[in-house]
Amino acid sequence: MFNKLSVSKYYTDCIDEKGNVFIGYIGVVTWHMFHLDYANYLFYDASKDKMQSDYSVNKRAFPEWAPPQLRWRHEDLAIVGEWQSVHEPIEKTLFEDPESSMKWMCQQPLSAARVRVDKVILDGLGYTERLDLEINPLNLPFDTIRWGRFNAPDTSWVWIEWQGKFPQKFVYVNGEKYENVDISDDLVVVHDIEMALQLTEKLELRKGSLLDTVFKKLHWLTQFLPLKMLSAFECKWRSKGIVTHKKDSKEIVNGWAIHEIAIWK
Repeated sequence: MFNKLSVSKYYTDCIDEKGNVFIGYIGVVTWHMFHLDYANYLFYDASKDKMQSDYSVNKRAFPEWAPPQLRWRHEDLAIVGEWQSVHEPIEKTLFEDPESSMKWMCQQPLSAARVRVDKVILDGLGYTERLDLEINPLNLPFDTIRWGRFNAPDTSWVWIEWQGKFPQKFVYVNGEKYENVDISDDLVVVHDIEMALQLTEKLELRKGSLLDTVFKKLHWLTQFLPLKMLSAFECKWRSKGIVTHKKDSKEIVNGWAIHEIAIWK
């Protein structure tokens, strides 16, 4: 019987009309006798083309989820955020077997968001989710994950693709699930409704191994956590999203997307 790696984490984001981006994480990781509380964020200022980030390893409260509202305050990182739901939550068990489980709760596929980072305020559309997993880090059900979300007024797309031992892929469009789909870093196609989401003007928000990005100043974690998890490669983008009819490419709606690929070797 192995010691499971246990993780509970929240993900929150917000993009305003100008393309300014906030992405925030807070979570708890347990492995053997090791326990880590962490939080970090990315903020992209589109007017200055400037990225900033910070992290904390102090224990702080998870976001308060009281439907239809999620609130998060993190004193160490000077973050205060509020997300008001527009679309209903999505809940799915992504994987479960006798030794592992991964449960995904997308509280807000689409929300009206207001986030303050220090003295900067973003008002825009946002997304929030929670992931709870217990897993053997040496026997992952995937080796590559693609994830993304697209928001426009009254429109939400969320997609997940796993490649590896337990392949799966699906897209939620305005809360409806579709599995007859194609997913890449530039295009998401939902065949049943003959719609496509084109991802253009891609801006790299973060790229590299987790040790070189999220945990850049925390290399001591390699003494306690599996190197395979920490050395995973990740690339995260902010892109312009354009929903079109698949046949004639006629635009239906446009907005902003955040999407990523993560690879475990």
